[in-house]
Amino acid sequence: MILGDPDLDPEYSYNFDAGFKVDFSRLRGSFSGFYCRVEDYIDLANTGRIFAGRETREYVNISDAELFGADGSLEFDLIERLILFGNLAYVEGRERHSHDRLNFIPPLNSLLGMRWRDEVAKGVKYWLEFSSSLYDHQDHPAQGERETAGYALCNLRSGVTFDYAGLRDITLTLNVENLLDKEYRSHLNTEDFYNDPGLNVVTALKFSF
Repeated sequence: MILGDPDLDPEYSYNFDAGFKVDFSRLRGSFSGFYCRVEDYIDLANTGRIFAGRETREYVNISDAELFGADGSLEFDLIERLILFGNLAYVEGRERHSHDRLNFIPPLNSLLGMRWRDEVAKGVKYWLEFSSSLYDHQDHPAQGERETAGYALCNLRSGVTFDYAGLRDITLTLNVENLLDKEYRSHLNTEDFYNDPGLNVVTALKFSF
């Protein structure tokens, strides 16, 4: 259960980031690092209060906090229509003076996959993608937080893009998330009594005019 606080102070942040990109005929990628200092950071903390017999989390101000990390991504054209891709991200959040950890900071995570793309007819582009989302265990939780185990999820995504009449870039997608119906718990899950979704099918249609 989450309790709000109407008397919270607003956040003020100071940000710095730097990075670079590469773009060759078959290889593309980017890397960046960042540092963010936040005054009156709004955190969602387990303060030990019990409401209606349940543990609660409350929004609180952290007077002086910092977040820093890095992320990178790569794409490689293995053959003309087959692309290998991946990314990696890491972030750490602390109170600047006590160095206490902030809540709901995700662990090291990455995405690895391959994508097939083709033009099945004139003006009709199709793609099929298989990927795996990889999350390390979070063994440095904030005070009052629980550790979360690492996990890997398999995902299958496909889509088709075309123009029709006055509509442009009509895109129909079909995604199957958590293909193997794995039981897992994200560190960003704010509830302590259930896991994250199992096998999940999502379809979408979008267009421009």
